[in-house]
Amino acid sequence: MNAPDPIASPSRRDFLRFGALGLLGLLVPRWAGASPVRSMKPAATMDRIASQMTIIRRAAWNTTAPHLNRMHAATRYTRITVHHAGTQPYRQTSRTRTAGELTGILESHLELRYGDIAYHLIVDYAGRVWEGRSLAYEGAHVSSANEGNIGVMVLGNFERQYPSAAQLATLDDLVALLRRQYRVAASRVYGHRDLGQTLCPGERLYPSVVELKYG
Repeated sequence: MNAPDPIASPSRRDFLRFGALGLLGLLVPRWAGASPVRSMKPAATMDRIASQMTIIRRAAWNTTAPHLNRMHAATRYTRITVHHAGTQPYRQTSRTRTAGELTGILESHLELRYGDIAYHLIVDYAGRVWEGRSLAYEGAHVSSANEGNIGVMVLGNFERQYPSAAQLATLDDLVALLRRQYRVAASRVYGHRDLGQTLCPGERLYPSVVELKYG
């Protein structure tokens, strides 16, 4: 492997010609690559969200390590998308059973090579909030529209059941908190069907999502 070219000392003429910014360019070797990229971490972490709302953290329900090589670092969050699980109706309030249900969803998403569970946050039938994928990484919940998009899933199938009052109250609080934390405009709150060809989050939940946007 050839050694990099030596860096010549800039002359007074060089300084006058290029100015301070040009001089900086002379001092950086050509082999150093592009300019440093700014941090891709979101403006606030899940720790800050959890300091304002009770959240069951990921390690409390599943310790499976995500496949980080299949995931993308998050950029600035500018929108929030609400989903439902869309499988069987789910009305369990047991924390243990819900942990098992989420583990099943996680395992199915890993089989699809998502890298981790697709959603950042989940609201169960009892109104509890569960941490899914780390907010440091993009979700995998809307095809071709995951960049800058927080994924919130409400557990159940709302084509076949109604969300509980506790779920709706928590969803309202959670979306309001996320909007404040990430400065997301109300007009940037979506149901999955707004961004893709799908019935998600179900006809019995979608009107509540519309209220979050326009109410």
